[in-house]
Amino acid sequence: EPTGLSVHNVSTARDLTKLLIASKQYPLIGQLSTTREDMATFSNPTYTLPFRNTNHLVYRDNWNIQLTKTGFTNAAGHCLVMRTVINNKPVALVVMDAFGKYTHFADASRLRTWIETGKVMPVPAAALSYKKQKAAQMAAAGQTAQND
Repeated sequence: EPTGLSVHNVSTARDLTKLLIASKQYPLIGQLSTTREDMATFSNPTYTLPFRNTNHLVYRDNWNIQLTKTGFTNAAGHCLVMRTVINNKPVALVVMDAFGKYTHFADASRLRTWIETGKVMPVPAAALSYKKQKAAQMAAAGQTAQND
């Protein structure tokens, strides 16, 4: 299913990491996915459509992002995958089901800090609460599934 919106279209962090590694063979995908802004021009009918990258980290010069994909569904939450370079080493970052609309970018920044310095940055209380809520929902769903 090509849209990625079907509830049956699921991926693991491992699946997404494999996809990031395989994408190295297609540099154009990386180039297009890290473009900050552009205009798409169409001929029939004639119009232009502005494009702005949804990964806010591509606008920061201190990130070396080689490929990126953001996504959101109610089931998956806010997600971010990136192929980048940290400490002169290639890194695949996968952030899944982040708490809020911009949390996946903050999570990526915390992961980067941890890789660079070994320092663990505190996770906001709201995100920890969200994690507990999701765990309870999953436990309840598992309980319901077992009772059916």
